[in-house]
Amino acid sequence: MEMTANWHCQDRLGEWLLESLAETLGEEQMKALVARFDGGDESSKAGMKEVLAALKDWFGQPGSQGMSVQAGRNAFNLLLQKQGEELGWFSQRFRLLPKSRRIHEGLSALVNFLVELCGTSIRLEEDEHGWRCTTQGCAWGGMDGGNLDLCYFQQGLLQEFMLWASGGRLHLVNVAASAAQGEPACVIRIARQPLEA
Repeated sequence: MEMTANWHCQDRLGEWLLESLAETLGEEQMKALVARFDGGDESSKAGMKEVLAALKDWFGQPGSQGMSVQAGRNAFNLLLQKQGEELGWFSQRFRLLPKSRRIHEGLSALVNFLVELCGTSIRLEEDEHGWRCTTQGCAWGGMDGGNLDLCYFQQGLLQEFMLWASGGRLHLVNVAASAAQGEPACVIRIARQPLEA
């Protein structure tokens, strides 16, 4: 399945990122982070780049990637609270689906949401081993600027979705290619089989 929309980042993406980062860092650290750059609207694309650059300065590359994964996890929980009903995730029909169908339909709804949010192009491919999610477009190519790698944000988002949709089972979700590391797209692989305890 491939879904695309016009290149047009909405301010909702910046707000969502900032809210999930605030959940990750805490309100005080988030205020200090935003205060590090001079004025401007932190929800704008340029302002977001400044916030993300400051995050990399504070935590370094590995730390900012880890922070990005955790922010993605928090972003899924925020999305679930605010738009889970709209996405159909709370309906009885969805909850009673077999796990494989619930994951497939839930991933489709999440992809549609991301496409609508930012005009990003996402290709979701499924095979016997799992899913491959290839993302290109405004958020993953234009906003990170090599600072906070939004592929890792998406990894955390998908990790938390898989944990929720599979009823608490842990599936490997790995970044195979990253736009911020010079690759043409963000590629994430999701294992079909959960890890066994």
